[in-house]
Amino acid sequence: MYGSILVTIVASPVVLGIAWLCLRHYNPATRLATIRWDRPIRTVTVSLVFGGAAVLCVFGSVAELGHAMPWYEYLWTGYALAWVPWLLGIRAAVIDQDNTAGD
Repeated sequence: MYGSILVTIVASPVVLGIAWLCLRHYNPATRLATIRWDRPIRTVTVSLVFGGAAVLCVFGSVAELGHAMPWYEYLWTGYALAWVPWLLGIRAAVIDQDNTAGD
């Protein structure tokens, strides 16, 4: 339990900074599976970084389910899976940023 609190304290500034950078020009018409081929470098780079991290979270969680552990150790699997929608949402927000907002 204390480990989770310490991880939260240490990771919060990083997570909030990434979210702020990615969401500052948010386009409300963005969809989760957005792809913009008029911005190929941004689309591919962000898909590899955030999409790759989401895939790693899913694969890591599935691999963890195969181990015999006490029930409370499976809570970490839920934590890892909770990151997947956040990562995919940040990916979509960065790809489909509105460049005219507040410039």
